[in-house]
Amino acid sequence: MADGREYRVPHRDYLSFPPKAPYVIVYDDVGHFTALPLQTMTGLRVAVAENRTSEK
Repeated sequence: MADGREYRVPHRDYLSFPPKAPYVIVYDDVGHFTALPLQTMTGLRVAVAENRTSEK
């Protein structure tokens, strides 16, 4: 965010895009949420998912 804060989104179910709204909503694991204005987002970073296949 423009203020330097970061918000973790562990899965796409933790994020919602209201129709025609200038913000997104990010949820946490305990039911709280934060509305984030799209204009103040300065970048996105995607973490590489761990390889969860098991060896046989």
